[in-house]
Formats: sequence, C-alpha cells, structure tokens
Amino acid sequence: MSTSLPIPYQPAPPPNTDDVSELTRYTYDELTRLAQGLINLQQPVALTVVDNNATIPIGPLPVWERLFVGITPEWAVPSNTWNSATAEWTNPQDGLFNMSVVMEVQPFGIGNKDYYAGLRITVVKATGAPDVVYEVTDSGVDDFPLGVTLVIALPLYKGDVVYFEAAAVHENQTGTVDVDALAQITRISAA
Repeated sequence: MSTSLPIPYQPAPPPNTDDVSELTRYTYDELTRLAQGLINLQQPVALTVVDNNATIPIGPLPVWERLFVGITPEWAVPSNTWNSATAEWTNPQDGLFNMSVVMEVQPFGIGNKDYYAGLRITVVKATGAPDVVYEVTDSGVDDFPLGVTLVIALPLYKGDVVYFEAAAVHENQTGTVDVDALAQITRISAA
C-alpha cells in the first residue's frame, strides 16, 4: 500500500491591508472567529477566603450564621469583588462558576449525642429574580470533628451577589461552636 508524503503546513502571511473588503472570505471568517473568541476570553475571576477562628450558633433549632464576616480573602481576582464587612462576593463577569465551601466543626461535647451541621450558598440575583439557595447537611457525634462540604457549578451573571452561611443543631447544647471554614469561587467558562 502506498502512502503520500505529508504536506508541511505553511500559513500564508497576514494580509497587508486595512480594508477588510480585500480579504478572502476564508480569511475574513477566521479573523472574525478569533475576534469573537478574544471577546469571550476575559480576565480570570477567583476568590479564596479562609477563617480558622469562626464560631457558629448551635441549639435545638437551626440559626444560620454568615461565614467570613470581617475576613480579608487570601486570593481575590479582581480584588474589588469581596466586601469584608458583609462577607459578600459580587460577580464581575457572566460565566459558569465552580463554588465550594468546606467547614470543619471542632469537637465540643462528651460524645453522647449526634448533631447536625449545615452549609448554605446563597445567590442574590442582580436581575431581581428570587434568591437561589444551595444547602447541605451532615451529622456526627459531638466529641469528633465533623466536616461538611458543598460544591456546585452554576451560571452567574454580572452583579450577582454570593454569600455563605452555616448552622449547627444539637439537642442539648446551646451557644456557639468553633469551626474552620474555607470558600473558593472560580470562573471556569465564559457565558
């Protein structure tokens, strides 16, 4: 069986004109696709915020406490998207985002009771649509650390506001418990 020799790829030089009407249809289409791709390739968006000294309420009924209030993020691109006073992140660009929040509740009891801990991600829509809440709970025994993780991928629009909350429910314990918390937001795709 005979095979042909490969033809080396040799791109043509760029057109030496400012008049797009002189471009071939193929070249014009390729340059248009490149321009559209560059428009969608915007600056990266990322946030990492950590709180190793947080407390959340615990009692017989869930009381949701906002996480990361007063915390400066370890990573925020662009830097003006995080409000430390309210612990809210404002989305600067449309796109698909990966969000994760992880919390570890420190042991606080004598090991005789199960309890529940929960995490929530709330998205306040810039369009005025109803808020969207994503929630997860897990249970454990009060003398062991309990880890709770919530990971989602969702589309967000410019101006949407995101915040994180946590709560713990225990039959006998009231007051607060110590937690370590980490939240990350990353834009993974253009709109």
